[in-house]
Amino acid sequence: MIKRMNDFGIIYSDEKYFSAYKKIRNQIRRYNSEELISACIRALHNTNLDEIDRLKQLSPWLILLLLKWCISDRTYNTAERIHLSQTNFRKLVNKMHWLEGEIRMPRQFGSVQLFLRAMRYQQFWLQELPKPGQIARQHLLFGKLNLNHSFQSWFKDAAGLSINQAIELSIFTTIRFLDMEQIWIEPAWFDQISHAYPDGTIEAFLGTISCSIEEAEILVENL
Repeated sequence: MIKRMNDFGIIYSDEKYFSAYKKIRNQIRRYNSEELISACIRALHNTNLDEIDRLKQLSPWLILLLLKWCISDRTYNTAERIHLSQTNFRKLVNKMHWLEGEIRMPRQFGSVQLFLRAMRYQQFWLQELPKPGQIARQHLLFGKLNLNHSFQSWFKDAAGLSINQAIELSIFTTIRFLDMEQIWIEPAWFDQISHAYPDGTIEAFLGTISCSIEEAEILVENL
């Protein structure tokens, strides 16, 4: 059990949170991991609720946390996992909401600023709509660099395509998701423009914005 004292002289413990987490973790370990991951993805893209109800019932920061735990525990006791029903997924989501009752309250942080920072990183970025200017900004910053600029070579070595190709394909990808019901993208979506790029460019681009479940396991270890 970890106990801490903050600047207000208030002692708090992580024991309640860890106890609540273990109950959820044990539930996660009961169900098929691929079904759990798919259910989380569908919940994140749920369009049957309005914006306020979605934030209340399917809070994306909680669904993302559940998704992280699903991925990190994916290989635990796989032989005995059972089918996940929609009802059981809802129960898991409800437990995630109960978990919020076990987190530190504002006075249990070292300062109000620390509490607000935690809330900001958890929620604020998920309450903003995508802005076309976010892609345009990348073009202004990097789209007109000389071909011999070090950024160009670094990016090509890391991603397998040029900066401008990545920006163009990012814009084309954004078009796909203007329809809020779309939750995935496939190489075939790029067939109408693939002739304008060298072989392997589309695959390299998709590799920069996606990963396998096995790769995701490595990723969440560092989160």
